[in-house]
Amino acid sequence: MVSSEYCDIKAFDFEALVFGALRSEVCSLPALAAAVHALFAVILLVRIAVYWKNEDVTSRYSSRILSTLHRVLTWLSGILTLVCLAVLIHPVWLWRKKHYNLFPVDEAVVILLQAFGWFVTFVGLNREETHESALYERYFKVWHVIALVVSLPGAVLSTRNGVSVSVDLLIVFVPCLMFLVLVTALFTENMYKKNYNWGKTPSESSLKQPLLDDIDNEPLPDLSGYSKANFFSRLTFSWVKGLLALGNKRPIVKEDLPPMRAVDEAAYNYNEFSVHWESEKRKTSAGSLPSLWAAVIKTYWKGFLLPMAIGILWSVTFFVGPVLVSSILNYLQNEKEEWTRGHGILLVVIMFVGKFAELSKQHLTFQSTMLGLRMWSGVGSALYYKSLRLSNKARQEWSVGGITNIVSTDLQKFLQVNLAMVQFILIPFQLIVGGVILYWVVGIAMLAGFSAMLLVVALNFFLVDKMRTYRYGGLKSKDSRMKTTVECLSNMKVIKLQSWDNLFLKKIEQLRAVELGWLASYMYTWACSIFVIWTVPVLVAVVTFFTMYWLGESLDSRKVFTALTTFSVIKEPVQQLPDNVSNILQMMVSGARMRVFLCVDEVDDNAVERLEECDSEYSVDIEAASFTWDSEADALAVKDLTLRIPRGACFAVCGGVGSGKSSLLYSILGELQRLTGSAKLCGKVAYVAQTAWIQTKSIRDNILFGRPMEAKRYTEAIRAAGLETDLQEMPYGDRTEIGERGINMSGGQKQRIQLARAVYADADVYLLDDPFSAVDAHTASHLFQECVRGALRNKTVVLVTHQVEFLQATDCIIVMKDGSIVQSGSYEGLVREGREFGAFVSALEESLLSVNQAKDDAVASTDRISPEAEKTMTKAASLKTSDRGAGNGDSKDGEKDSFIQQEERRVGGVKASLVWTYATTTYKGAFFIIIVFLNLAAYTFQVTGDSWLALGGSGRSQLTYVGIYALFTFGGVVGVLLRSLITAYSGILTAQTLYETMLRNIMRAPMLFFDTTPLGRIISRSSSDQTSTEVDLPNAVSLSIFSIIGLTGSVLVSSYVTPQLLFLVLPLAVILLKVRMYFITSTREIVRVMAMCEAPVFLHMGETVAGTTTIRAFQEQQWFAATNAERFEAYQRGQFHLQAAITWFSFWSQFTCAVMVSGVAFLLVLLPTDALSPGMAGLALSYAFGVNAVLGSLMYNLAIAENKLISVERIKQYSNLPTEAPLVIEDHRPSAEWPNEGRIQLENLQFRYRASGPLVLKGVSCLIEAREKVGVVGRTGSGKSTLVQALFRLVEPAGGRLLIDGLDITTIGLSDLRSRISVIPQEPAIFEGTIRGNLDPFERHTDVEIWETLEKCLLADLVRSKSEKLSASVSQGGDNWSVGERQLLCLGRALLTRARILVLDEATASVDITTDGIIQRTVREHFGDCTVISIAHRIPSVIDSERVLVLDAGYLKENASPEELLSNSNSLFFKLVHEYTDRTGIQHD
Repeated sequence: MVSSEYCDIKAFDFEALVFGALRSEVCSLPALAAAVHALFAVILLVRIAVYWKNEDVTSRYSSRILSTLHRVLTWLSGILTLVCLAVLIHPVWLWRKKHYNLFPVDEAVVILLQAFGWFVTFVGLNREETHESALYERYFKVWHVIALVVSLPGAVLSTRNGVSVSVDLLIVFVPCLMFLVLVTALFTENMYKKNYNWGKTPSESSLKQPLLDDIDNEPLPDLSGYSKANFFSRLTFSWVKGLLALGNKRPIVKEDLPPMRAVDEAAYNYNEFSVHWESEKRKTSAGSLPSLWAAVIKTYWKGFLLPMAIGILWSVTFFVGPVLVSSILNYLQNEKEEWTRGHGILLVVIMFVGKFAELSKQHLTFQSTMLGLRMWSGVGSALYYKSLRLSNKARQEWSVGGITNIVSTDLQKFLQVNLAMVQFILIPFQLIVGGVILYWVVGIAMLAGFSAMLLVVALNFFLVDKMRTYRYGGLKSKDSRMKTTVECLSNMKVIKLQSWDNLFLKKIEQLRAVELGWLASYMYTWACSIFVIWTVPVLVAVVTFFTMYWLGESLDSRKVFTALTTFSVIKEPVQQLPDNVSNILQMMVSGARMRVFLCVDEVDDNAVERLEECDSEYSVDIEAASFTWDSEADALAVKDLTLRIPRGACFAVCGGVGSGKSSLLYSILGELQRLTGSAKLCGKVAYVAQTAWIQTKSIRDNILFGRPMEAKRYTEAIRAAGLETDLQEMPYGDRTEIGERGINMSGGQKQRIQLARAVYADADVYLLDDPFSAVDAHTASHLFQECVRGALRNKTVVLVTHQVEFLQATDCIIVMKDGSIVQSGSYEGLVREGREFGAFVSALEESLLSVNQAKDDAVASTDRISPEAEKTMTKAASLKTSDRGAGNGDSKDGEKDSFIQQEERRVGGVKASLVWTYATTTYKGAFFIIIVFLNLAAYTFQVTGDSWLALGGSGRSQLTYVGIYALFTFGGVVGVLLRSLITAYSGILTAQTLYETMLRNIMRAPMLFFDTTPLGRIISRSSSDQTSTEVDLPNAVSLSIFSIIGLTGSVLVSSYVTPQLLFLVLPLAVILLKVRMYFITSTREIVRVMAMCEAPVFLHMGETVAGTTTIRAFQEQQWFAATNAERFEAYQRGQFHLQAAITWFSFWSQFTCAVMVSGVAFLLVLLPTDALSPGMAGLALSYAFGVNAVLGSLMYNLAIAENKLISVERIKQYSNLPTEAPLVIEDHRPSAEWPNEGRIQLENLQFRYRASGPLVLKGVSCLIEAREKVGVVGRTGSGKSTLVQALFRLVEPAGGRLLIDGLDITTIGLSDLRSRISVIPQEPAIFEGTIRGNLDPFERHTDVEIWETLEKCLLADLVRSKSEKLSASVSQGGDNWSVGERQLLCLGRALLTRARILVLDEATASVDITTDGIIQRTVREHFGDCTVISIAHRIPSVIDSERVLVLDAGYLKENASPEELLSNSNSLFFKLVHEYTDRTGIQHD
């Protein structure tokens, strides 16, 4: 640099500088160049400020060459800014050399002007890339032309006069070099402008050049991913930059995530794991469980070696810092006189290399997570395969909620356990190395410190054991909560109809309270464990220093700060010990639960011998076989079964409720355990379940069921199942998406989709379990004739049915009773034989007698009907439904119905309002402020204690010196304890508040929400998202606050000792913040994609468990497993690339820290030896070394906090849902006796399911008198069940009114309405618990009343046969009771309610005709003084009604007595009756 003795910038004005330059004065040229640069910088800065808000931010078109050149110039300007700032050390050094006299202002001003000019140049160039106007180009050209003129003579003179070359070249040569670069750029620019329209906006060039040129000009980021990355790219994690760059351009979608390696895929890992798991199972003796961990270790031990090797490397480099601190302090104290400045610089270089090698920690984290993902996919796939093989007993023990909880909670522990294991294993090695260094520094005193540490660590293991107990209890209680939650959400329609909202809300909240107790115990124990571990380095330091004092050793700065640095290094693994041990223990608990699940009973593959092809003449051949649901139970499901069904035969199975019809089909399928005899099934099987099982996919996908599309066969399946008209009326045809569990389809439509699936399968054997129960007579006739006896005429068919009228057309009839075949033969033979089958036929004849009697009465009364009335009825019957199929005209092939709402996905950053909401959820943020204060206090105590040590012990008592340090540091530890306890308390309280708000909002949401929202989305928020908010997030937020304070403090302490560091720290901080924004923009999108991929995993798991029987019957386990693998891998890719992005950022932020630490050491080496005391130098180095750990902790916890805040965001989405009307409106409560009559009036009632959807009820008006018995009939999908939803206000009317006893039902609360009406729903729903709990959930009735009710609904004998009587168990979904028995329980529930209005919504669809007659008789006897609305497909169920309402396409077409409607041959009701009597084969004479 030009010496100040030659030049004094204060002696020159601008004119003097110019003329001095013309005279080739050495001191004028650099000053003039700096002045001109600063002048242009000011002009550019003003221009940027003026035009900043007036230009659109867009991407400019440029060639790859110019784009690269532009980046080089941009970063060159930034580097020169940093270099100029670093050069300021020179005038400061001169100032110190002159004992702080005559500060060289001239040199400092020149350098600052240069730095300012280069900084504005950097800003301008950086801005140029993102703005349309080439604002900087003109100034760039002019400035560098002048710079060349001014700098070239100065460069020559600088060399000639022997001035310090390094800095002068910076000032005078760089502009010259940049001018040459500019000339090249201008030439290239003109060439590209001429040939490629470079520099024009998209609007100017897009119409003039091909699309391929656009692609070439602005290439997509490299998304090849990890699998194709080279060594250097993997070393620096640069392979993930393509994805990060894409995330900064637009929101990332699932398809953007690059594929993973073959060894990471779910199928590969399952195959590897299953081999060792099966080996463990074979080696295990009876009565014990195989070891899950043995199988996992044997599968993945090779993969564990790489993280372990990296961990050892990291541990070695981890302790480079303390050794170098000691060496540098030795150098500064001149203990070795032969050491020169070159030795000091060599130490700095070694330090930088060591800190760079310490970045291996990021590879340790990444490789551990990769291995964890492989374990996750392998074991997770095994869990899924297990769910496909669960026996019926196991499915009763393990609910959908319990299995989902294992996948969402327990399986996730694999992602963390490998890193925890490596760090846990390495702790002894790290402590030994640390002990050796301490012994080298402080001698024998280290033994006392280590003894204290071991004592504290032993105490912590006691706390960890407690944490394990609390964690296990918490997971068990969470299982119970999730099981009830899933059951509640799955049956929300029934719950709302019964007005049980508050009952289930209270039940879930009680289970949550138990879970919360375990959680609180766990979190408070964790807080105490944190306190104990944070005490370790403080206690070790204090004990060591006191021991040194007792031994009479000196406490000099080198020993103190080398020891403190070593304690700081040891502190990280020791402080991570609770988390590591906790993760390992949680994994052990979770592993035990997964182990138990993987060992539960499976379906017996040998129960039935299934052959795809065989030469036997029988498709089903069972000889003297007995089957049971539970091998430990005494009761048999099917007894002494001998059954041979020839190929191509059609066998029908009938019997009363609970007689064993469905059990017979299960026996044929091999779903039950065979105890005796033999069973064989030949050919491919198709199965139609009694309760329709539908996937959340399109209608087409449900029918194809994983098979390729064959148009002819598909069309035939649609025709045979009678779906043609339905598909025409749907806006998107067969691409219409079905809601979860087929919620947006009627019962009949779901059954017909199942039938179409079976027909399309082109199987050999068809097992149909009561497929006609949910359809009307016309549709049932079509299905029997066109499907069973048409499309399946050459197939083997076993048809379970209550429709006796179809039995004449079958080859053989089997009659079941108490699990045995009591009769079999042809229809005529069984009629002659009588007995049980004769009772069924008699019941049919009785029902037909009532129908025919009604027809006779109608004929007799025809003369009494006026011509005007007959004309009116005929006109009503002939009305055309103009709206039918209206929506089909706009449908387009390939589109999907949007009934299922796409999951809401926020784009952009986590809003500050969300952070504020989380912080102020409880006590308006008071806890958050307290946590910040305690963190600040703890760190202040720590800094004060270390600063006290830095002052040195000379001139004061050594005891006082150490004692005061001990007071300060223990004050900090107490602050940590209070912070941890308050963090745990506030975290639990906040999570509980968020959960309660969400739960209550969900319970009050309208049915439309449950119809359009897959169950998996709600479950994921109640499970994994909830866990994130109550465990992970509070800790991450608290530690982030502490890390921010620690990082700021470390930088301030180091900068206080070496102020020059600020010139390095500030630019590095700006770069780091910019990189973080670049990183976090993409990362939050990856997290959201990952969260959206999580719900399909749970949904698929739940659907699989619910439809296991159907899946196994079709033998589609492999297809479902492949689908599961795809969903696993989608979620896995999100997890993998999230960890890769976090590691990329951690790597480069840690690298920045390494530069800063080396910068501190470099400054200390360059400073004169007498400029700083060794204590202050040691303080600076100690805190500089701590920056790496603090910054790593900060970035990790900030990433965790922001990612977990997305869980808060997702929970908040379901905390602000639209709600139903209030349950109770105090100002409009009906009287306690309401409704005392039961008079129902509909006035132009209009009803639609969605605001944008079509009307489903279209202006229905009618009056139902008090105590009147009204039947409602109509074709499938005519709107019958919709009328029930309108009556119960499951959706608010779109128009018109509905009055009960003159009271508009929309003016009262929903609870007051729904609790006063009884309903027996179309799909019987009973809940896990007991018989008593299902009949009387509010415990309002005595045992006597309950037994009387059971007598009335024909279940008393069955319940008495149970040893527990009224306390007999009901499994989830009532799976241990037949569908007919569940329906009778629902009837008993209605009998106990004793409401004035009873609604039967297809209440007898699932029972035989005899039981149907008994139910109808029970209703007539016990609901005689009630208004009864009976919706039915069976004509006998409504034929004795006082009035019949006929619905068609949402219109009320007919409203009259059965006699009146039957007297008119043109009426719709007449046609329905005629179809029913025709299909029975029994005509009325």
